[in-house]
Amino acid sequence: MIENPFWKYHMRVVYKFLGFSKVADVNATKRFITLLEENYGKSIHTIVNKTIFSVSRNISNAVLVCGAGDSLERVINLFNGDITSFISKHFVISADSATTILREYGYLPNLVLTDLDGDWEVLQEVTSKHIPFVIHAHGDNVEKFEEWFSEQTESLRFIPSVQTEVVKPYLSNFAGFTDGDRSVWMALSLGFSTIKIMGFDLNGKIGRASFTPYKNTKDYIAFKLKKLSIAKQFLEMAAIEYSGIKFYNIQPSTEITSNLRSWNNVNSLI
Repeated sequence: MIENPFWKYHMRVVYKFLGFSKVADVNATKRFITLLEENYGKSIHTIVNKTIFSVSRNISNAVLVCGAGDSLERVINLFNGDITSFISKHFVISADSATTILREYGYLPNLVLTDLDGDWEVLQEVTSKHIPFVIHAHGDNVEKFEEWFSEQTESLRFIPSVQTEVVKPYLSNFAGFTDGDRSVWMALSLGFSTIKIMGFDLNGKIGRASFTPYKNTKDYIAFKLKKLSIAKQFLEMAAIEYSGIKFYNIQPSTEITSNLRSWNNVNSLI
């Protein structure tokens, strides 16, 4: 069990500015617990502990968190000759839809953090390769995680994550809100001391990998932009609260997609 103390502040911000329901999140956690225990019984403890251990033993490496912004592709293309070597030196966490982009370029992450809102086929493929997951439950994705667990035939390596009180020893709450900034907060919670991000476009443009036909609406875009503004706030907060950690925001050299206060905003594969 990992419970980052900043999660309560984060969720107060989310509930205030986005109007989400705390009751819905609590009910989602309860349903999540039921499904986990129905599907895995007591073995859920072993599965989660082994997954956390396998991730934690990499904390001596720098972690690279990939977001789903369009700048992720531009960075990969810009540093085409060096990117493979660069990625191989890091523990790579993919924030949900960023997995689709990495896969298109022939890369697979070391860990995927998802609320199951990304490309279902890609997530299933990554699961078949036994790449560990953080599966996050909240009030708006109950049907998604119900379907996910009903379809799984592979032996999963995963960490169940919630955004409420941690009421079971196999649950974690890493703080953060979107898959992207939550990935950073998870890395901090696990003890990584150097954190780098790519593909975090927080300046008002939504990446193509985040779109599906039902999401391509004015209401969705407006809502997504609010989420990105909160993610930026929480990322900047992370660098302030964890002042002993090295934070790098890697962006294309031809543009500034989103500078973050208290981060090292760089245009090179540092």
